[in-house]
Amino acid sequence: MVVSSVDLTWWELTGLLGACLYAVGYLCAAFDRLTSQTIQYYLIKMIAAVMVLISLTQSFNLASAVIQTFFIFVSLIGIARHMGRARGRPAGEPPMVIDLSQCETADKNWRRRSDFG
Repeated sequence: MVVSSVDLTWWELTGLLGACLYAVGYLCAAFDRLTSQTIQYYLIKMIAAVMVLISLTQSFNLASAVIQTFFIFVSLIGIARHMGRARGRPAGEPPMVIDLSQCETADKNWRRRSDFG
């Protein structure tokens, strides 16, 4: 039996670590440990895409470069949106959501009660 060693260059290792980071992010999302409602989700995707894109500088693949650039672009948009939402409220506090269907129900109930009294 012949065992050969694997010699990875720094760019191959960077690309491999980026691919692993993609997998970890996907697993975390699948097991509800991470959602797209957090800035960490976009950071993980962006860091993974940058790492894979770095590896492509030595072994270029146009399709892979396009998708990595797309992931970086979307991640930057997601990070900017989350940072914009975070202004004006304490860190970790979810955005205020107004459920208009509840407002209508409350308004109808209030009218019914006020009609009798």
